Amino acid sequence: MSDELWAIYSNPVLREAYKRQFFSTLGHVPHGGQELIHYREWRYHVGVWGRRAGKSQGAAFEVIEESSWPARRIWIAAPTYPLTDKVFRIVYQKIVDEKCLGENAVVKSSYDPKGQRFIMLQGGGFIEGKTCDSPKGLLGEGLDLLILDEAAQVALAIWDTYLEPTLADRKGRALFITTPRGYNWIYDLWMEGDT
Repeated sequence: MSDELWAIYSNPVLREAYKRQFFSTLGHVPHGGQELIHYREWRYHVGVWGRRAGKSQGAAFEVIEESSWPARRIWIAAPTYPLTDKVFRIVYQKIVDEKCLGENAVVKSSYDPKGQRFIMLQGGGFIEGKTCDSPKGLLGEGLDLLILDEAAQVALAIWDTYLEPTLADRKGRALFITTPRGYNWIYDLWMEGDT
């Protein structure tokens, strides 16, 4: 990323202004909970909302905005492939079908409802759907952003062993979106607040 782009990306005030303009261009008007995702500084953020509350849409637009920057590496992970669909479908529609990042932004893409989901972007960036039911498939990449959908259904050991390490070398961020599911590690993380 050039010094000029990094100056915008790393400055919270400039980044928020960029995001607001970017979302406005795409027709995304975030509600209060989504604004917490988009406009607050966080490394880890937990969005525990009820069904149909806009978690997937908020996460999808966070992915789209992050992918508008050069060479960003992003995963959308969930307990199963079908659960990655909620967020990935919105991202795929906007980036691949509607070409919101530009006519030639996409190098290659796949949206297999029963399996592989990815978008490779010009400049080396990518977005990939991942399932947590096969942990060996979660090895290897350094990420800038991880969306963990239905996070309360994912075992703490999967987060600790496979997912959190992907964020270390690139100082990546993780957004956990989930419907409430009792007292577990996500509840504990939520009680800690944004970090």
